[in-house]
Amino acid sequence: RVFQTTAHRRPAQGLVADIQAAAQRPNGLGESAGESIVVAAAHRDGASLFVSEYVTDIRRLLRTQVLRRTLSILALGLVLGAVVNLLVRRLVTRPLGAVVEAVRKISRGELGVQTPSAATGELAFLADEFNAMSSALAAAEEERRRRMERARSIQQHLIPSDSAGLGLRVASIFQPAEVVAGDYFDIRQTDSGAVIFCVADVSGHGVPAALLAAMLKALFASACAAAEEPRRILASINDQFAVVTLDEDFASAIVVAVDRDGGRISYASAGHEPAVLTRKGGDTVILSATGPPLGVRQDVEWEQVAFETTQGDRLVMVTDGLPELSSPTGEMFGRRRLQSLLEQNRDQPLHILRGRILETIAAHGGDSRPADDVTVLAVDL
Repeated sequence: RVFQTTAHRRPAQGLVADIQAAAQRPNGLGESAGESIVVAAAHRDGASLFVSEYVTDIRRLLRTQVLRRTLSILALGLVLGAVVNLLVRRLVTRPLGAVVEAVRKISRGELGVQTPSAATGELAFLADEFNAMSSALAAAEEERRRRMERARSIQQHLIPSDSAGLGLRVASIFQPAEVVAGDYFDIRQTDSGAVIFCVADVSGHGVPAALLAAMLKALFASACAAAEEPRRILASINDQFAVVTLDEDFASAIVVAVDRDGGRISYASAGHEPAVLTRKGGDTVILSATGPPLGVRQDVEWEQVAFETTQGDRLVMVTDGLPELSSPTGEMFGRRRLQSLLEQNRDQPLHILRGRILETIAAHGGDSRPADDVTVLAVDL
């Protein structure tokens, strides 16, 4: 007897014979109604059981299972990727991002900034070391700032602030490009009553230039004690300055001796920016350099030039930081503009002239920081 299930896609006619024929083959493959079938058989106690399936159905089932498993694996991979990404962001990316942002703040000058600790040991160590470094940098910067402010106070103390007793009206501007400056000016009165002015500009900026400027003050005081003539004062300063400074160091300077009783000034200039003498009658005299800068070599002599003066004449000495002051577009202030400014304000009191020079400097330079120190010394003769 043959028992056959009826759950078939096609009528069962001839299917049993095709199944039995396929079961006789080693691989269990056969044909039925034009389609490939695969058959498995078992025999026991005189009974035989045949199980068959169309190959196309098996392949379809396998493809479906493979697709489902693939989609399941992809879904699981996406979930795992999202979890890993979340963990990485929380444990690595955010802490590193905080450190990077802190580094950017330090690069902008915000020393002492701290970053929060991280959950992982390595990043926590990195954060702790970074915070310690940042605190050390902030402490070092504060100490540097404190010392520089101290140096600034000392340098400001070296600059004469009181011209009382000289018999001359004096106004000055002293604007360092950094905390301390390489510019220097001084005023000395000799035993004979002459008043000697000195304006100098040391090469370079910052602390090294400020040290050389302080040295010039001592040398100028010593030279004025031994001589009153500007050329001799420059020679005395140069002999010492050339010995104690490095080969690459030099300075420009102008020394002016004012004889108030005789109505006369004499000057010598060691490669310094020209001074401007505006006369009451309307003429303008430019006091150009009369010799090389200080420190270039020893045994140098400077020419000394003298002028007769009258009441109302005004002498203005500057360093090259003013005519070389650049605007935001790169335009230099220039000597001609400075001379024009002084001529236009020749009849104004010194405090008015000083204010207008400051206003002009601010308008020309804009918000940009000056590249060089600016010093102005104006004297009504």
